[in-house]
Amino acid sequence: MNRKGAFQISLGMIVSLIFAVVILGAGLVLINNILNNPDIENTIDYTFSEQAKNMMLQNLETVGLAAPAVMQWEQGRTGAVALGIKNDEFAANTQKFTIDVSVKKSGTEINGYVTYPEEVTLGKGQKDAFNIIIQIPDNAPEGIYTATVTVYKGTSTNDIWYGEEYFAIEVV
Repeated sequence: MNRKGAFQISLGMIVSLIFAVVILGAGLVLINNILNNPDIENTIDYTFSEQAKNMMLQNLETVGLAAPAVMQWEQGRTGAVALGIKNDEFAANTQKFTIDVSVKKSGTEINGYVTYPEEVTLGKGQKDAFNIIIQIPDNAPEGIYTATVTVYKGTSTNDIWYGEEYFAIEVV
């Protein structure tokens, strides 16, 4: 019986096992770095927004919002929700719409947290989606922030009301 061959197989198995553990450890570190990177998180929010935007536009009647009713975000986070508008006005070739987003915390108006197009023009029967960018400052007080997105036909908030959507963000 040749015991030298049996020892070589065992040594090869040990080397393979050590190599596998090192590769597994490196893979776990890589996955941890990807999941804890805030830039990747914002990219995921935007990708979700694009997918939700496309789904919303398929069934849009007048005004719609691609966002959960309540979202939980940390201070300093930036993301987007999508607002969809469909021009169902068939009397005119094009229609201007004014967008107003109001953010409140405990009934008090909060300015500077959202960026959005204030006026858009859509052709007859046309529908489109627009991003509402939300930037929660690092020093934002924790709590529930409610947002009302209102769309008017015309070029000011004094024109004809067209539709309204709501969402909330819990800042933790």
